[in-house]
Amino acid sequence: MTTSFPSGIFTVLVTPFNDDNSIDYLSLHSWFEFQAKTDISGFVLMGTTSESPTLSRDEQLEILKQITSLNTKLEKPKYIILGCGGNDTFEMIEFAKKCVDLCDAFMVTVPSYNKPMQKGIYEHYKAFCTEQTLSTKPVMIYNIPSRTGINMEVQTIIQVYKDFPNIVAIKEASGSIAQLIQLRNQAPSLKIYSGDDLLILDFAIHGGSGVISVASNIIPEIICEIYKHTINLSNISTDKFYYLQLPNFINSLFCETNPIPVKYLLYHMGIFINYNMRLPMTPLSSEFHEKVIDAYQITKTLFDNYNFEK
Repeated sequence: MTTSFPSGIFTVLVTPFNDDNSIDYLSLHSWFEFQAKTDISGFVLMGTTSESPTLSRDEQLEILKQITSLNTKLEKPKYIILGCGGNDTFEMIEFAKKCVDLCDAFMVTVPSYNKPMQKGIYEHYKAFCTEQTLSTKPVMIYNIPSRTGINMEVQTIIQVYKDFPNIVAIKEASGSIAQLIQLRNQAPSLKIYSGDDLLILDFAIHGGSGVISVASNIIPEIICEIYKHTINLSNISTDKFYYLQLPNFINSLFCETNPIPVKYLLYHMGIFINYNMRLPMTPLSSEFHEKVIDAYQITKTLFDNYNFEK
């Protein structure tokens, strides 16, 4: 497994399902092949986009095994981050212990539903990071208040980062640029990744290390190209493409709850054989079908004709 924690774009897996709601491994392999030939830095498995709340731990483990097996066959394997979430700290740790040799790092989400106090969030990460079996594996914090119901405050993040050396990164999805700036000022060596594709440039300005991306499921080349040029902050042409062309597509991916639209596009592109969601997620409303397809096609056409170097 890779030891360094790379910067760049990480695509969050979308999980394909068959008509009987079993996992569609044929489409999973097609997704991997599509992503593997791009310049993304790696994958995040079992994120929200993966519909992880409706996947059993056995299913999550099997998906990880399949992706890891495919990844090891690449000339230059991608970096694999496994998302570990839930509202039961010790159950999550037991699952992570089964996966420790199959991934490069863990992304540990702030506990969902329970809405713990900041002390409880600290103890959650302490329990994970000090577990002997997991203690040498890099850990990315995942702060997403819109999903978990609680924000991991800056002082808690900083304390966890200082106390546990295996904490090396954070996926910051609070939506607060002020919190991003505070983190950068107080923990300059902590790698900070945007949890929002629309904030690539904003995070780059404040020393971010990349994006954990939903959009790169569909347009990995575009997201990678934008990131490559945003790290050179003098490139004004990137700003124009980023602000004037990309938001329409990103917004289309969230016209209904993620990952409903992105899964529909993967089916439209022929990467997924079926377009099935597990309840309580439901298929994309027909009124949005044309909208997301048009946004994708327009963005692709604009990108194909855009000169980032001008």
